[in-house]
Amino acid sequence: RSVPKTNVSITLGWNAPTVPLECQDVISDLAESSYTIRYWESSLGNGTAETLLTDDEEILIPNLIPFTLYTFQLKAENFWNRGTGNYSTQISVISSEGVSSPPRNVTVATVSVPTKMNVSWIRPESPRGDVKGYVVLYRNESSSAWISTPEVRSESVLVAVRPEAEYFFKVAAGKGA
Repeated sequence: RSVPKTNVSITLGWNAPTVPLECQDVISDLAESSYTIRYWESSLGNGTAETLLTDDEEILIPNLIPFTLYTFQLKAENFWNRGTGNYSTQISVISSEGVSSPPRNVTVATVSVPTKMNVSWIRPESPRGDVKGYVVLYRNESSSAWISTPEVRSESVLVAVRPEAEYFFKVAAGKGA
């Protein structure tokens, strides 16, 4: 079982291995398992694996990168197989979306109409999720209120401005519909 808890953590859970029938008479402490979990960012390969140890049947994996595919494996050990257990089949889980880095190379250019400016940008380097569109905020130098454009799906937009005035612009990546 795996559940993304936050955009930087995932909880893994599993069922304890069953004790062989011929060993059920032995003291129960000998049947208790400990677990080794190894995981890695899938795109980097298992040579970069991190390892965690626990005696519980659930563990929180912290400090992950948002919206990143991770691969996990589990190995159970107890009195009968100490040091000889094999890792489970790999499972892959994507961590939840996070806050996007800002769009890059924002540029503002005049167009042939003196009351319009073209604002353009490049997609964020680390979107940390599925960017659905962009919002452009701008304000006149004499105003403290930002004006917001409707969300756009492209990487440029025309905005209405007053001729001969100075403007400030911001662009943000959106995850909304």
